[in-house]
Amino acid sequence: MKKLLAVVLVALLSVGAFAAVTITGYLEFGPALTYDASASTFEAEISPYAKWYMRSTSSDQLTGFDVRFATQYPNADLQANLTWGTMLWHKIYVSDPLTVTLQVGMLSRGWSYVKGSNFSWTITPPYFVWRNRTNAVAAKFDMAAGELKDSLTVYVHTPVATQVDVDVYNSLSFNVVNVGVLVKTVLTDPEVGVGVSVDLAKALNISNATLKGFGYMALDITATDITSMLSDYMFGVDFGYDKFNGSVAFQKPQKLGVALTTTILEPVTVGAELVWDDLTDVTAFNLAGYLSWKTGLLGQKAYVTYGSNKVKVGWKLSTNF
Repeated sequence: MKKLLAVVLVALLSVGAFAAVTITGYLEFGPALTYDASASTFEAEISPYAKWYMRSTSSDQLTGFDVRFATQYPNADLQANLTWGTMLWHKIYVSDPLTVTLQVGMLSRGWSYVKGSNFSWTITPPYFVWRNRTNAVAAKFDMAAGELKDSLTVYVHTPVATQVDVDVYNSLSFNVVNVGVLVKTVLTDPEVGVGVSVDLAKALNISNATLKGFGYMALDITATDITSMLSDYMFGVDFGYDKFNGSVAFQKPQKLGVALTTTILEPVTVGAELVWDDLTDVTAFNLAGYLSWKTGLLGQKAYVTYGSNKVKVGWKLSTNF
């Protein structure tokens, strides 16, 4: 780890004279106490988490590198490792309608823990994960024409040493609609993932409000019927008006979540979340309530959760830099 950091610092010094360097990060500590009513026991913890991101670009903005470190979450210490998104890149063609970028590194594509925007992860909400993460070489084509924007990336990777495969990811946005499609392992065992979001408030010309629908699904194209073809899915809506916001989401097979927030006590945000992991048993649920606010550089959050006969009280302190 120390040797790796030394290499990064040397790289910074070597490019500093002719390149722009930005460093950002996040640091969090979360003391918490959990009471298990079924066993009449207490458990204490302090969970740290950290990540940081560095980007360096040449003076002509055509070449550069990204370096990302993150700790495992939750973790007992703050030992960080290189993580996905670490890459070298080169823009080999730049024009108004089209930019072509070559990338090589630890590349991720798809969707990672997508959720309704008002869920806070105080408890686990309905979410969607469908991605591929490998060392890869990629060609990215960014295109734009008026309100239409499209980004197509082709990834070449080696699932095993004796095999080469291809992933294709396309992201398109036009006016109120955003669509993403990922096809994994095109050459050997194709799998398809689709994500769609629609700004309904803008489409319906609703002012001073938020209304956004979203849906994500993974498709097994070898399946013989619709039910088994949908190997995973999650859909929902974000809504808001004035100082009140919320999200409702459903995840396969039977998970439903509701989140509500308000800033009527500004600068304090008040939030509540309710999640049923299995709607066939509505008495089995997880409930959370929290207050969050900012003090100087620190974000603070006090919360309480209940689920499976356990009550958890915690406090999180975090900062972005």
